[in-house]
Amino acid sequence: MKQQLVILGLTSLINFAFGQNQTTITQQQQLVIDSTIKFEHFLDLQVYQYFDNDSSKGTITHSEKYDDAGRIIAEYFKDYKTDKGNGRTDVLTINEYNEQGKLKARTDYYETFMAGEVQKTFYYYKDSLLITLESFEFKKRLKAGVDKGIGRSGGCIVTSEDYEKQRTWKLTRLVKYEYNSNGKKTKSYSIVSQGSHNGFEYEYNEEGQLVKEKSFDKDELLWTTEYQYVGLQEISELTWNINNWGTTKTIKTYSVKNQLLEEITIQKNNKFIDKYYYDEKQRLVRFESYDSDGKLALTHLYRYK
Repeated sequence: MKQQLVILGLTSLINFAFGQNQTTITQQQQLVIDSTIKFEHFLDLQVYQYFDNDSSKGTITHSEKYDDAGRIIAEYFKDYKTDKGNGRTDVLTINEYNEQGKLKARTDYYETFMAGEVQKTFYYYKDSLLITLESFEFKKRLKAGVDKGIGRSGGCIVTSEDYEKQRTWKLTRLVKYEYNSNGKKTKSYSIVSQGSHNGFEYEYNEEGQLVKEKSFDKDELLWTTEYQYVGLQEISELTWNINNWGTTKTIKTYSVKNQLLEEITIQKNNKFIDKYYYDEKQRLVRFESYDSDGKLALTHLYRYK
């Protein structure tokens, strides 16, 4: 497969020429990245984050930019946490939409952990339903034949000399989706995948509510999640089918306007609680995460332009 890098003004255009035995990967047959992107926060929404009760040390960790239709066209995560111990990779995301207003492309620019890497995902629809997802990664890759026991106990250290000099694009995910006659997703499976969880199956009740979800690694069942609905609550329980990893129970409570108010996660003897607060415009304005001791561990404050 030949690759040609063409610089057009402020962007880098990578054109792919495919062999006769290879199908077209994207409608564009090209991947575009912006060489001028800046890792800085936007003004339309800014999320202030602080730990415990120390609001004096709050910092902006997430921000969003909207178009005239209110869609997110860009967002930036920096040191963002989902609870006190877990978080997201530092990343800047650019979204593009089709004429029907659906997401057609998403470009992720990684800042620190995967500095310099780019991932671009294309979304394809039929009758408004997502039927195919394709993701490409732009990064330096290990040279052919390099192993050094990577990922194995006692493996050797990998150095910069073990990688190709130039970043290249590679298709890393190709996911297909199937639906029932009611437009409910029944299956998703990865034709190209770098990890496990490459297939999912979904079942629904007569009201169209999700009642069972299964995750597969090829033909091996990894876990099953069963759902039930009581009033304004959704109760789910995930059970691992391998390694005797036990279960995770989640209880989500919604408002009459279908806003998530509280999420309780129970793992063995530990219980974690997340709470959500909204303003008179029904916008999320505060998020609180409590640890297994019931103490407030993390707060997000949402500030809109």
